[in-house]
Amino acid sequence: MPAIRAPKINADYRPILGLPELNRKLRRLPERLQKRALRRSLRQGANVILKEVRARAPTEKLRKKTKVKSARSRRGSVAVRVTVGQRDFGFDDFYGAAKEYGWEGEEPQPFFRTGYDAKKHVALSVFQRDLNTQIIRESLKA
Repeated sequence: MPAIRAPKINADYRPILGLPELNRKLRRLPERLQKRALRRSLRQGANVILKEVRARAPTEKLRKKTKVKSARSRRGSVAVRVTVGQRDFGFDDFYGAAKEYGWEGEEPQPFFRTGYDAKKHVALSVFQRDLNTQIIRESLKA
């Protein structure tokens, strides 16, 4: 069964209030419904960060290429990620990194890190609220 773990957010880690209660509610569901509820809620939280990153993107191309994707899960875990580009090590990935960190005399234009830092706590709140809703919705189906 997947368990909710409080994510480590850079150096200013803060525990999520109400997490043990959500874990207990989530574990009452069958595993398939647990994963569906977690994936949907994680996506809602990631969409908050996505909107902020897109708003800060220095070019229209980066705005269009920034997306939320389901990540490959290991050992039953569920994950989503905010990405720039279609695949690993494609042109768009390097272009986004070049804009973020600077490249050959260009000044850095950080948009991804600043967008994440600005909305990470809001995203956690959205995730937590949506997970509670998803647990209730899935428990009615079960």
